[in-house]
Amino acid sequence: MQHQRHRVSTTFLFTLALAVPGTVLAYDAKDAVRDCEMRLRSDYDLTDLRNAHAVQLSGDKNYRVTGNTKIDGDKYPWTCDIEKRRIVAVDYSNSNRRHSQRSSRFDGGTPEVAPRRSGEVEVRMPGGCTVLYDRNGELRNRGSSCSSDDRRRADKAADA
Repeated sequence: MQHQRHRVSTTFLFTLALAVPGTVLAYDAKDAVRDCEMRLRSDYDLTDLRNAHAVQLSGDKNYRVTGNTKIDGDKYPWTCDIEKRRIVAVDYSNSNRRHSQRSSRFDGGTPEVAPRRSGEVEVRMPGGCTVLYDRNGELRNRGSSCSSDDRRRADKAADA
């Protein structure tokens, strides 16, 4: 009897282990909205994001997310494109300025420079390397995937 209960428990655990990874790796419209809102909050210091919704595009885990942000009583639109769970474009505009960021991975390999409202400058490289500079242009942080060539190119892009 004890041996049979052990066999049932083992079978159940094995079945559960096979089912859970698919659930953990699932990515849907809710995840796309969350990722885009996090990027808008970190890059532009936006806090009041509204009416966000995602539309799945052709291909696996590709989405276009749109929404609005409210600043001083006015609403401004934003869009965010995701390809294979990775944000490849963010477009946000208000009456004072228009911001558009395209991932360098998809536009020939140029670094993507993203000034932040705090004065810091974030440079994203095609291979996924990210370098952050403070408002004085001094290196603040560099991702572990950055090569010396990435660092040199990021320095040059941040100075431009």
